[in-house]
Amino acid sequence: MIKLIPVFKDGSILRTEMLQKLSEFAFVLPNLMHVGFTDGVVEGCDITAQDGQILVSKGVVIFGGQLFLMDQEVAVDYHPTNKTTWLNLCYFGEEVVGNGIHHKFSIALSEEKTKEHEIGLCSFKLQEGAKLRFVYDDFEDLNTEYDTINLLHTQYASKKIPALNPNVLKLYANELLSFHPQSALDIAFCMQIIGSNSSIHMDAVITYIFLKTGVKIDKIANINIYRSLLSILKEERMKVSGTKTRNIIKKRTILVD
Repeated sequence: MIKLIPVFKDGSILRTEMLQKLSEFAFVLPNLMHVGFTDGVVEGCDITAQDGQILVSKGVVIFGGQLFLMDQEVAVDYHPTNKTTWLNLCYFGEEVVGNGIHHKFSIALSEEKTKEHEIGLCSFKLQEGAKLRFVYDDFEDLNTEYDTINLLHTQYASKKIPALNPNVLKLYANELLSFHPQSALDIAFCMQIIGSNSSIHMDAVITYIFLKTGVKIDKIANINIYRSLLSILKEERMKVSGTKTRNIIKKRTILVD
């Protein structure tokens, strides 16, 4: 293999071969680095809400084995319907325009579940007179039914199996660490999440859940993974509460004696 790096300087002639190499690095190489990835968000596309609009930040998505850059923030108007609503990135195919290929996407709300030609970004159920919120009190608050942007339905790209939104896992890790866990497994898992700038492979999450609970998840779905993690958090919270209670009782006994 011979690697050709184009050099641009005064007096150089711009040759077809040089442009071909630039095209390979700009388009072919990133796609090769994501071979085998599922459709979904790769980076960015964070969801917030403001003044009756859902805001989707800049980001990168993969669809049909190709990477696409969303180079500007997108705002979508929302209204209360009291029904579950999905925010999806929809693909409408490609069109040859001049010397290039134009891929058509849009971000839109739907009361139907995410379909095959779409990438789910979030869901919510908004009541009349309420506003969407996107800041969560704790890990359990992520799945609040009403007036809350639900990130559990984000399709995050990963090898073979779609991954959870990294923000979901970071919320789990931060809450678990607040309990000062003594388990090396918990500490290692949380450090992996906090130290990562991208999604954690679902196999790693499933293995962690199995080692913690002894339960093997047969149907891999974001909501099932979330419920298992929430169960672990509740168990760890009870351990902390139980320890504090025993310490208080012991101290009172000493005072009485």
